[in-house]
Amino acid sequence: FNFTPSIPGVANKKLVLIISKAMRKGQWTPVYRSEEARGKVTTFDPCTISKEKLCAGNDLRSFRIELHRKKRFDLEQVGFFLSNLQKLSEATVGQSFRWWSPARGLQKSGVVLLTKQIEDTSMVFDINMSGI
Repeated sequence: FNFTPSIPGVANKKLVLIISKAMRKGQWTPVYRSEEARGKVTTFDPCTISKEKLCAGNDLRSFRIELHRKKRFDLEQVGFFLSNLQKLSEATVGQSFRWWSPARGLQKSGVVLLTKQIEDTSMVFDINMSGI
C-alpha cells in the first residue's frame, strides 16, 4: 500500500494502516495493524493475513483497509475503503474503488488496483491511494 502527499494532511505525518473485518451489526474488529510509516511518499510493508482470519472463509465478508494518522497518544482516522475478497479477485487492474474520509466524505475513485496475483494458496494485491 502506498500513500502520497495528495491525501490531505498526511505528508510527513506518522501513519498507521489497519485492516478490519466485518462483524455483526456494523461492528469491525482489527485483524492487522502496521508499523508506523512516515515520509513524503509513505509505503507500508506487505502483510500476510490468512483467509480464515480476514473473512472466516467467506469471500463475501467485507473488510476495511483504514488509514490513521498517529497523534500523541491516539489515532485519528484519515479514511478507509471497503471491499471483500470476491470484489478484489474479480477487479481488473486500473479499477477504482470508493474511499470514505471523515473530512471529505465519499470519493468515487480514490483507490486504484495497480496489480493483482491470484494463486491457489495466496492472493496479492497492490493498491494505490494517491488519488484521494
